Amino acid sequence: MVKIFMKKNKNIWLNLLLKMPTLFFGFFLFGVAINLALYSNLGMSPWDVFHMGIVKHSALSLGHTSQIVGFIVIMFSIFLGVIPGIGSILNMIFIGVFIDLINNTGLFRTPGSMFLKY
Repeated sequence: MVKIFMKKNKNIWLNLLLKMPTLFFGFFLFGVAINLALYSNLGMSPWDVFHMGIVKHSALSLGHTSQIVGFIVIMFSIFLGVIPGIGSILNMIFIGVFIDLINNTGLFRTPGSMFLKY
């Protein structure tokens, strides 16, 4: 019985480890999408508008703001009795990291000329 449990437990960790590259690629794509929405000047999602409001009135970056708000939401959910999974914790941390990483590279910019804007 113990051997079956150990083998099943090992398979769970192996499956989790194999899913991590896909999960982190998804986090990277979220970071790209948030930066594209920011620099397109076409509008952002409600949470990102909230994050940008905090950014405009503080010295924090967009990624750090996303992480802090995510931490507060997770703490509030724990207070309500909902225990977050590892994906939620990694989401809170790494989407903010990827937002700042992509933003600091200067990969996306709003075009300077009117011709390139439209």
